[in-house]
Amino acid sequence: MTTHLLRRARALTVAAVTLTAGTVLGVTAPSAHAVDQTVPCTASTTTNGTNLQTAMSAVVGGGGGTITLDDYCVYELTVPISGTTGLTPVSGGITVTVTTVSGLNTATIERSTAGSTTPFNIFTVTGANSVLNLSHLSLLNGSAPDSGGAVRVLATATLNADHMLFAGNRAVNDGGALLLSNAGTGSTATITTSTFSDNQAGASGGAIRLQGSSTLNLSDSSVSGNRAKGNGGGIEGNIFTTGTAVTTLDSVTMTHNTAVNGGAIAMEGNGPLTVTNSTISANRTIEGSGGGVYLANGRTNSFTGSHIDGNTATASDDNVASGGGLFNSNFGAVTTLNTTTVANNQVVNANGQGGGIAGVAGTVTLNSATVTGNLVSGRFGKGGGLYSDDTDTPSVVNVNSSSVSSNKVVGTGAVSGGIYNSGATVALSSATVDNNTAPLAPAPGGVYTTVAIVPTGGSINGNFPTNCLLSPAMVTGCVN
Repeated sequence: MTTHLLRRARALTVAAVTLTAGTVLGVTAPSAHAVDQTVPCTASTTTNGTNLQTAMSAVVGGGGGTITLDDYCVYELTVPISGTTGLTPVSGGITVTVTTVSGLNTATIERSTAGSTTPFNIFTVTGANSVLNLSHLSLLNGSAPDSGGAVRVLATATLNADHMLFAGNRAVNDGGALLLSNAGTGSTATITTSTFSDNQAGASGGAIRLQGSSTLNLSDSSVSGNRAKGNGGGIEGNIFTTGTAVTTLDSVTMTHNTAVNGGAIAMEGNGPLTVTNSTISANRTIEGSGGGVYLANGRTNSFTGSHIDGNTATASDDNVASGGGLFNSNFGAVTTLNTTTVANNQVVNANGQGGGIAGVAGTVTLNSATVTGNLVSGRFGKGGGLYSDDTDTPSVVNVNSSSVSSNKVVGTGAVSGGIYNSGATVALSSATVDNNTAPLAPAPGGVYTTVAIVPTGGSINGNFPTNCLLSPAMVTGCVN
């Protein structure tokens, strides 16, 4: 036993395992001056999991430290350490780091999928100044009977995660993979170069759920194939936030997520959303709005250098689906799209609205943006490219040096392939509204508005069957 462990420690080029009377279950016991732990790999994945639980308890009990796992090793947890958490919670203002020997390759921590395994998540960190650092790990099959299938970040705690895979995790309520709690002043997660895949929530946030005043910084990462039975397939649904939660996404790809509202992202509350250099594509809503993104409740949102492409909002004829790409909802949300493309999104629904963008109250501003190739398919559809109205509060749409082109509505009674406006204030400045298509009757194909629009520069050309003819209110300078 001693020879085997010493040989393994040398091969792993880590601090040598000192075998003393305190060595238990293959875990290096803490010395009087250190609480770091090394958990070597054995042939038994369940033994590895038990050893990891022992190491985590020792590090937490010793006031924090680092747990080092073997590259490519599987640590299988068969029972929770207590309650509904797989590993001893990080609390009391300490810092715990879990990583691999090389710091380059991945180890796997998974909840057992055996039929007799009770539901539990994997990591919990809670309390002010408590920090959990995770690096080069796969967290699989977590199953929370409440929220946060893989990781729960509670009560002003902090999670830092790098080169992580969160996959196959489940939550009965919110946050299939990750929950950021609203307790105290809110929790914080900074996540880089990571993947959230095939996670599921019974309510909202298929991958990630933010509550209250929590903060998420997600960069260079992928959120794909997650599902929520409520909102936010990726973030609250797949990413979902409420309250004053702050969300920043930089160089993030969100694809093939599904939810009721907000296939990829659903934001409800007053906290800001900032999206930069990101792609939101091929996401879907079922019986809801915002195939890619759903925004509500007076928040400020910005998209810069990003793509919202190929998303779909669907609903039965008893409901109305709006915003195949983006839905700016009815409580004064302010959304700005800078050098961002909204393309090839669709709404499939009778009375559907806004194949690309739907602004139902609030403000939507397009700066050097492109809205193209979007579709509303169904009877009485409106606004293949952009739809706006003032359902609840004054609504404003500003289209500046931007293009709304080659969008379409199809179906009996469908109106305006380009822009459909009912009651909102629309400003077109150096805007191009070209080559949009609607059925032969009723026209027009370019711009339909109930409030007069006075464009400044730009063009409205080549739309079918007309550019603006039969619009209830005038579009100054529009020639049919």
